[in-house]
Amino acid sequence: MSSENGVDGPTRPGAHRWTTFKYTRKVLVAAHNVTTLTRLLDVIPAFDNDERVQLFFTHLAGDPFRHGLNEAMTNAGALILPWKEAKGQSFDLAISASHHGALDSVNAPRVVLSHGIGYTKYSPQRAAGSGQRAAGSGQRAAGSGQRAAGSFWPFH
Repeated sequence: MSSENGVDGPTRPGAHRWTTFKYTRKVLVAAHNVTTLTRLLDVIPAFDNDERVQLFFTHLAGDPFRHGLNEAMTNAGALILPWKEAKGQSFDLAISASHHGALDSVNAPRVVLSHGIGYTKYSPQRAAGSGQRAAGSGQRAAGSGQRAAGSFWPFH
């Protein structure tokens, strides 16, 4: 559902008049490669029954491992939004399964999911004791991580 000028659909001005359901929230699902897309496809069913939410999929430009990603998104039935167009819009939430890339250039609160064992994996080549922190080194000042009630989830 995309053209050379971007998506012919819910992102165009006046598009709401053509939609079956009037969405009020936009969620960007940003994949870097097929592995991260697979992880994201595991969690997006959480939005299946919420007619207020329109999901938009994009793949971040420049990832060297994105071979097959566009086809995988198309096969999943995703509404694909070109990265250059996604960067110019605001979203209520952006979900990714990778920390790298330019996701911080999207105007949205971001959630980054793990997509594998990552840095927590056991590696017999690691030196004994590496990666261990001293007790209390990860503590924050009391109240520094608190949010106002209801501020975390944008879908009230």
